[in-house]
Amino acid sequence: MLEQVNIILICLFAASAANHIQPQDDLQSLVLVTRVVVVKGLPAGLTDQAIKAAYKLKFKPALRNGRPVSFWKPVLIEFHLRR
Repeated sequence: MLEQVNIILICLFAASAANHIQPQDDLQSLVLVTRVVVVKGLPAGLTDQAIKAAYKLKFKPALRNGRPVSFWKPVLIEFHLRR
């Protein structure tokens, strides 16, 4: 039987990573997580693994007046554990 457990993080996607974009660049690969805040964690190293995974996320940047801006986004990481 599998048990679903969740870790909740809030991640900062920094516009500084996207300030040097060119119009032809793939925007989805340019904005990376630069800060992670744990809202709900789990024991046994699961929270650490979720944080490592969050730093690998890439998002399309938020835009204001056509320019990338930093933004915070909640991220839910699911684990399915065998009992």
